[in-house]
Order: sequence, then structure tokens, then C-alpha cells
Amino acid sequence: MSGWDHGGKTRQQRGYGRDHDRMRVHLMRTVILCEECRRKSPPRVTAGQVADHIVPLAKGGTGDRSNYQLLCRDCAAEKDAKDRGKPIKRKPTIGLDGWPVE
Repeated sequence: MSGWDHGGKTRQQRGYGRDHDRMRVHLMRTVILCEECRRKSPPRVTAGQVADHIVPLAKGGTGDRSNYQLLCRDCAAEKDAKDRGKPIKRKPTIGLDGWPVE
């Protein structure tokens, strides 16, 4: 999967500097669980790890708290693929017997 076109800008120039790092720490302390997993039916309990911009900075999003959500790695990967217009590659669910669940 190819990355975003960053136009040769550094992480900080793209808006992912200290403020973004502080927001991630804030979200991990206050939100704790993956917000997307909690919206699923039935809700799942998964620790959030990624401070995600709801509207990506590359598509005009801001660094305001209202544009952030805390996601687990799987949900962040799915959202990233969707934001890039790529097909979502889901991991198969493995049952207790060790075989994929259909």
C-alpha cells in the first residue's frame, strides 16, 4: 500500500509535531477505548492506540480536538485504507478451534 503524498514535507510541517503528540497522550488518558469499536454492534472493548484525524490533514482537516478520535490499530488501518480509496483488507476472525469463522 502506498503512503500519502506528503509533498516532501516533514512530520512537523504536516501538522504532526508536539501538539499532535500531546493530543494523543490526552486521548489515551481520557478516552482510553477505541471509539470505532464502541460504535459497532455489538460494541467491542478494544484499547485505543492511534490518535486519528476524522478528516485527514491532507484533505483539509484541522488539529482541533473535535477532529480527533482514538482508534485501535485495526480500525485505524481500515479508516486509512478508506481515506486513501484503497480496498480494505480485513484479517479473518479465528474461532476458538483455531479455524477461520465464516
